[in-house]
Amino acid sequence: MEQGTGQKNGHTGRGKGHILVVDDEIEILKFIETVLKKNGYSVTVTHDAFHALNLLEKNDFDIAITDLKMPQMSGVELLEIIKEKYPKVKVLIITASARTDLAIKCIEKGANDYLIKPFTLNQLKKKVESLVK
Repeated sequence: MEQGTGQKNGHTGRGKGHILVVDDEIEILKFIETVLKKNGYSVTVTHDAFHALNLLEKNDFDIAITDLKMPQMSGVELLEIIKEKYPKVKVLIITASARTDLAIKCIEKGANDYLIKPFTLNQLKKKVESLVK
């Protein structure tokens, strides 16, 4: 499932932007990847936060979309590392929790936006389009 498409020395030049998607649910990864690719984005997916950090080190991403709850490393921990090491990467948190305190915590830690599962194709497209601008 994991794949790399960008080079650290520059943007791939394909599409509207390069997006990293991190979620431990394979179905969610496939859904997001399909939607974003159909809308002209270059997409790299992984189900592992540690692999995501390795990808971030080797590729230029415009946006990282990460699940909040994952085994081994939470989305909040991943968010904190991304904001510290890769401050230009915008972060969209996706979560099954509708708790507003979690969303506020993520925004305070640097997330650019969040999306509550289950979300629609249009909700995902709008959030990503707003972050690419």
